[in-house]
Amino acid sequence: MKDLHDGAVLYSHLGTSSPVWKLTRESDDLSLCNTAGDPVVAIELDGTQAEQIRNLTGVTSAIVLDAHAFGRQMRLHLIGKKSHVSEWAGSAAAFCDAEAVSQNLSRALAFAEQVVSEVNSAVVIIDQNGIIQRFNRRAEEYTGMSEASVIGLSAHQLFMSAPESAASQGNIANFFNSGRPYEVERTINTASGPRLFFFRNNFTLNPAWTSERFLICSGIDITDERRATARLTAIANTDPLTNLPNRYFLTETLKTEIQKSGPRDRVSILFIDIDNFKLINDQLGHQVGDELLSKVANRLRGVLVSGEQLIRVGGDEFVVLITDDSREARAIDAARRIIEELNVVFVLHGRSYSVHVSIGIASMSATDESEFEILRRADLAMYTAKATGKAAGASHYCVHTPELSGRADRHIEQVQAFQQALLQRELHMEFVPIFSMRTTAPVGFHTSLTWRRGDEIVLTASEIMPLAERSGLSVHVSEFMVQSACRYLGEYPATGAQLPYVSLAVSTAQLAELDMAGSLAECLTRHGIAPDRIRLKIGPLTDSNQEGEIVKKIKAIRSGGSPVFLDITDAARFADFTAGLIDGVCFGSGLIARVPFDRPTCAVLKGVIGTCEELELGIMIHGVDNSSQLRWLKQFPTLDLEGAILPSGFAPQTPDPK
Repeated sequence: MKDLHDGAVLYSHLGTSSPVWKLTRESDDLSLCNTAGDPVVAIELDGTQAEQIRNLTGVTSAIVLDAHAFGRQMRLHLIGKKSHVSEWAGSAAAFCDAEAVSQNLSRALAFAEQVVSEVNSAVVIIDQNGIIQRFNRRAEEYTGMSEASVIGLSAHQLFMSAPESAASQGNIANFFNSGRPYEVERTINTASGPRLFFFRNNFTLNPAWTSERFLICSGIDITDERRATARLTAIANTDPLTNLPNRYFLTETLKTEIQKSGPRDRVSILFIDIDNFKLINDQLGHQVGDELLSKVANRLRGVLVSGEQLIRVGGDEFVVLITDDSREARAIDAARRIIEELNVVFVLHGRSYSVHVSIGIASMSATDESEFEILRRADLAMYTAKATGKAAGASHYCVHTPELSGRADRHIEQVQAFQQALLQRELHMEFVPIFSMRTTAPVGFHTSLTWRRGDEIVLTASEIMPLAERSGLSVHVSEFMVQSACRYLGEYPATGAQLPYVSLAVSTAQLAELDMAGSLAECLTRHGIAPDRIRLKIGPLTDSNQEGEIVKKIKAIRSGGSPVFLDITDAARFADFTAGLIDGVCFGSGLIARVPFDRPTCAVLKGVIGTCEELELGIMIHGVDNSSQLRWLKQFPTLDLEGAILPSGFAPQTPDPK
């Protein structure tokens, strides 16, 4: 009767036999109140009792404690959990007030049931035989079956194929033996067909009416995520023209082989270069060149056998990756098959063309520390084969030997050295002043990319960029150029009314590979530079298939606020891009060198400059190196000039950056 009287005491003081309780981190007093929040009664707890409550987590739990309240000792039954960073709360009842305790437990159970039912993942509780005990609403939505219809049935038989069922039963048996939670991916038969799920599995608490343990499985559908990942992986590893694996796939595969602990003597590669591709490409155009590359890829596919994988690494270069115990003999046999197949002429637009290839063969060594080492050896062997084949006017292959490394030509050495040049910061940007014809004042800087090698050889941008593209590092070079330009402008003294701009020369190949708009925006923001202080000078369009992509990237750059100029040289035409797509044009030194003595060149320049002025396009002239050129150009006051001859009245000194 005493405990029932305790319930009556609670009711008489608080107006309810199930008051709300609360405990904070700052005080050991347990506060009680009715649902309206008053009156509030504080019950002093000892430190152990308060700590017991503070050990509650977000899981609703029950605690029984003895406390002095309302002038008497009372045994209270608390239901609750952690409700805030520094607060715990729930409902209380006298321990032997069965009705109040039952109501509190029912409310807590209803809360837990609602969480299980509405959580946005499939929750299934099964016994060790896979018999379903609980099946929440998300699981019902996935499967199209109600909880009432599946309780007591086998999850394996309802939702899994035979192999998945066997694997699942093995996992469950191990789980009940070890007691350790585990994660697993499992294909489940749903209303939408088989779907891949990711499950987290753990023991659930035993119901009061049984001592049996149960497994709670919480799963989410990852089918679409995996498909998207697979698509992105395929795109990242696939050459779009031939649908072959690409350079990235090759380097990652070789890297994996090098990291293996076992022997590496089963890996060989054939590095294949089409000798006369450039001639055919230049004669017939890029579209026909791409057609030829596709035909070559199809022929190569046809002669390769199991254990031989074809990869396009870029341009007119392919690699065959071989994994076989008799690697060198297998590689030589593959090279002979390839040469024989490619000896048959190709028909392109009604004409027959012979294609010669140079093939370098190399095998992975136990001493290789990176994937580039086997590629370097194959590259060396390929250039040796090219020299031999060129003399004979035929296709040729060569197997790498240690002696070849000592006879590598300068071009191959540069490609290998260039990879180190980026790491060792051997690239430099020189900033050459640009002057206004109207004011003779400096208005900007033309950039010149150089590589000062340790052997005192200085390479210019025209030599560096082909090396960068061949090395697969053109994106890194482009980012270096953008960062150097922004850094220079950020340090340049802000004197005078007009702040200078920097003109960056960028090839369409660089533009195709790099997100130039994004790179510019990030770098300009970091250095606090206005977008119009970086001008991009776009080189000739080298691949007509990329025109649509190049146009989109130019629009993105201009929308970011950076002007785009078209570089007009012997190789680039004013018609490469519409005037509405650019902000100006640049005339290269190759054209200016013929001024004023070559009348056709002068006539063309006058016409194009007049058109640009009418369209209000900016005009930059590079390579003004003598006074006769300068005198002829003075008839066009809107020009910006760069060259050895400076406008009269301006000394050839420019402020250094801070």
